[in-house]
Amino acid sequence: MPQTEMSLKEIAARGWEIYLRDIRPHVIDDHRGEFLVVDVESGDYEVDTDEVAASDRVRGRHPDGHRYLIRIGYRTAWSLHGGLRPDIP
Repeated sequence: MPQTEMSLKEIAARGWEIYLRDIRPHVIDDHRGEFLVVDVESGDYEVDTDEVAASDRVRGRHPDGHRYLIRIGYRTAWSLHGGLRPDIP
């Protein structure tokens, strides 16, 4: 069972905040376009070109945690309309 109950909106807001505040400066230059999965309760994260591999590693350490997925350098991991927007306008 997760440590706290959060809505999807809360998970997304917390994940985005952790990414911008704590993680982005360390990964943006060397990992742009790769996937990042962050456990929103601990701030622990993984980076990989394969989003499933990154998620599996975080899940292995925090099996009951809430995870947030992004593509480094972009606002979303995937786009349905064919173009990704940069994370900082």
